[in-house]
Amino acid sequence: MGVRGYALASLLVVGLAACPRPAAPTARLVLGTTSEPDTLLPLLTTSATAHEVHALYWRELTLRDPSWSLQPDLALRVPSLDNGDAWLEGERLVVHWRLRADARWADGAPMVADDFALALEVQQDPTQQVVGRDDALRIERLAPDADGRGFTVTWREPNPFFAEPRVHRALPAHLLRARLHDDDGKLRPLAQDPFARAPVGNGPFRLVEHAPGQFLRFARSERASPRAQLDEVVVRVVPSAAALTAALEAGELDATVAAGGLPLDAALGLVERAPSRFVAQRAPGAQWAHLELNVDDPWLKDVRVRRALALAIPRAQIVAATSKGEAALAESYFPARHWAHAALPPLPYDPAAARRLLDEAGLPAGKGGVRRDATDRPVSLTLSSSSENADTEQTLLLVQRALAEVGIESKLELAPFKVFFGEGVRKRRFPHVAYLAWTVDASTIGTQLWRSDRIPSEANGFKGQNTTGYRNDEVTALLAEVDRTLDVERRRQQLARVQQILRDELPAIPMSFKPVVVVHRVGVAGLQPTGGTTPLAWNAHLWSVAPPAPR
Repeated sequence: MGVRGYALASLLVVGLAACPRPAAPTARLVLGTTSEPDTLLPLLTTSATAHEVHALYWRELTLRDPSWSLQPDLALRVPSLDNGDAWLEGERLVVHWRLRADARWADGAPMVADDFALALEVQQDPTQQVVGRDDALRIERLAPDADGRGFTVTWREPNPFFAEPRVHRALPAHLLRARLHDDDGKLRPLAQDPFARAPVGNGPFRLVEHAPGQFLRFARSERASPRAQLDEVVVRVVPSAAALTAALEAGELDATVAAGGLPLDAALGLVERAPSRFVAQRAPGAQWAHLELNVDDPWLKDVRVRRALALAIPRAQIVAATSKGEAALAESYFPARHWAHAALPPLPYDPAAARRLLDEAGLPAGKGGVRRDATDRPVSLTLSSSSENADTEQTLLLVQRALAEVGIESKLELAPFKVFFGEGVRKRRFPHVAYLAWTVDASTIGTQLWRSDRIPSEANGFKGQNTTGYRNDEVTALLAEVDRTLDVERRRQQLARVQQILRDELPAIPMSFKPVVVVHRVGVAGLQPTGGTTPLAWNAHLWSVAPPAPR
């Protein structure tokens, strides 16, 4: 080729280089939820629906994977007595943690021991509006390694759950330490700091926009490792399960979250109607659906009445009918795959035995078959729950029918979840029976549910989840001991005894463990619910999307 040929080739290369390439389309996933996070800081809430969003931009030292196995996340490895990273010094438990070398905040600052020290200081401060400070109050000190990339925690007593997610929190000390402390060294309220509205996290995405009541938008954090495949995740807030279904069908959403997504019946119905468009990902559930009984009520404080209610309700039939056969019948507050699950014999359906117990309890059948107490007052129970799920109302209607068969009148009292739970259950203002679900994970032993010092009241700021008001000294002592026992077999024995006592005394009637179902359109990959308290976004860096198929 002559000189002119080379010149022409050069011009062609220059021309191609000068021609702008079309921008690659944004890889975006749009998630739908019916519940907006009540806060953007994990330290300030126990809400499962909030943690679904938090996990996009906030990570912990460890996580529970879909098999419920404990895995390192920000930590280099999970400390244990076996690997030598945890040991006993007299009555104290000492644990050493090392952070991954690539653990960073979204602004590029490395995560260091001081981040955990600051969060611990906040948790231990009684003036802060943090939740779940029980573990923090059991910690005597946190000492950083010389290089700041690890730390040693000294517990005042053994804690068998020292390595669970959310035990050790972190806050970016390089941003917050100086401004959270006033001139006297006291902590200013974290909840009132601007950081609470625009947090800098350490996860695969970073929050870039929040329109309250509408959406939250996240962009990939280029500082995170491993790097997310998606460019963007948008979480849209919709008002109801019906609106969520409609948005999926209209192509406005790619998927639902786990907690705060579609209820089981709606999710399965959507996939049945359009199997070529939608996929349902399932995981065995850890949400314990049950009927809580207010044991301070004059009728329900009698254990014979509580047993009668349990015998009168055809639980297996109701669970099968309301879950299309997908839910597992519960006999305890632990799901079958929980390490402490005890194989109790099933609670039978025996309405004849229920009638005999009600007679023995001094509630004979009167005119029209309706039972009356010693004051001739008809026995009429209020069945309370959330108004937002169709299967909830169906469940309570079937319970109502069953109670009528043994002479107990009842009425349904359904309210929006915030009213039912926030003003009713949490403050123990439900009159008789509340139908709800608590999430049970591998670290749950029932401390909050059953200990008599965990009954919410105005005096303690409505802390604790013992909303039945159940009091049993043996159960309280056993649960306190389990919380200090490192030997897992001993813990199983202790919790087996707790489960048997609860079966005998029935402060709550177990109903079911519903599977966790996440619905997404065809073309979305990587979504894997765990069924436990681990949010759907535990593996958000692996999520990917392909364009929707033509309709």
